[in-house]
Amino acid sequence: ESGKKNVSCFSKPESTYTNIHVLATDSVFSDIMSGNPKQHFRIPVPVRAQAIICLGKICLKNEKQAKNLADVFALLLRHFEPVVVRNNAFVVLYDLCVQYTGLVDPRLPMMTRALNDKIRFYRHQAMMVISSLMAEDYVKFRGQTVYRYLTVLADENEEIRSFVESFFTRILIPRQHGLFADVFVKTICALNCWKGHPLYANAAHNNREFSLQELTVKRERIYRFMMEHLDESAKFKVVNEIMTRLLTRFLDEDGAARPLPLPQTEEESGGRVLTDVFCLLSCRELRLHMKSVGGGRDIAEQQRARGSDENEDPNLQGERRDAAEKSKKYMQETMIPTLLQLRNLMQSETSPFVYHINNCLRELLRDFKDEIATFCNGDDQLA
Repeated sequence: ESGKKNVSCFSKPESTYTNIHVLATDSVFSDIMSGNPKQHFRIPVPVRAQAIICLGKICLKNEKQAKNLADVFALLLRHFEPVVVRNNAFVVLYDLCVQYTGLVDPRLPMMTRALNDKIRFYRHQAMMVISSLMAEDYVKFRGQTVYRYLTVLADENEEIRSFVESFFTRILIPRQHGLFADVFVKTICALNCWKGHPLYANAAHNNREFSLQELTVKRERIYRFMMEHLDESAKFKVVNEIMTRLLTRFLDEDGAARPLPLPQTEEESGGRVLTDVFCLLSCRELRLHMKSVGGGRDIAEQQRARGSDENEDPNLQGERRDAAEKSKKYMQETMIPTLLQLRNLMQSETSPFVYHINNCLRELLRDFKDEIATFCNGDDQLA
């Protein structure tokens, strides 16, 4: 008798739509019975997964319902939900984004979190869906999507890495000239989750779960891919931003803004940023074009270089010479003086980064052995 009463006390939804909604969100409870608390009845995962697909089909025919349920589908992407539930919710959000342009934009942060999921299948599915949305221009490659999608270049799965590399080279880079130059420095800060610089704090905002602060090899993989797709003008833009916007904020040059404090250790996020920056400035992939300047190269090397240029277009040769002279002048007037000033500051504070900046200066000046005194402005110790 009491059993019959319990059965008769279950909530009875007023419509099929409500029934499906309750099943999808696992929200079936018994009615309150004479002071007893409600009892939660677990819905089997396969039933929930099918209910989500049904809700999605309803939303594709009813824009009002789609707007009401968009947040519900986004919440079903939370990490503690079963993977089949998250996967189906992801597919529904993709369909809604295609059907109702702009509807999913506010939920994009929840969607891009899946790019870092521990389950390879779900991570792969999320990568394919987000890539498809960007390829069809339903979702823009901007904001947090940039830094989260870039981390997939260092994914542990080779198939996922290869697809994203191909997507960049075939879709995103041709579509947006100077893509990596625009976000390179912000990416350094985002990958290390450094919020200490006011210009780059937004890049690291809400990005803790995508931080590669402790994963140097993964950061290096991303940097190398980006540098492979930088032309000379893009390299110059990146180096100039590092020098004039990032590193100079540690110096009190004009007194307009309070200088940033130097990081105390290499392990903290700001320390990782400085270490990465000095390594990047000294690596050949980001080195500014110095060919035809001749400083520091032996005669045989210069002759070989001239021989290889004989069949080259004279106009192109002239452009190369101009670029080389411009780069050399920039190094002499901006890069080296700024690095020397920063080095002096680090030495005065007994900073652990003196070693890194010395290595950086050594690599930058390696091609100018005969002109070191000129570049170093009388710094006998460095010379």
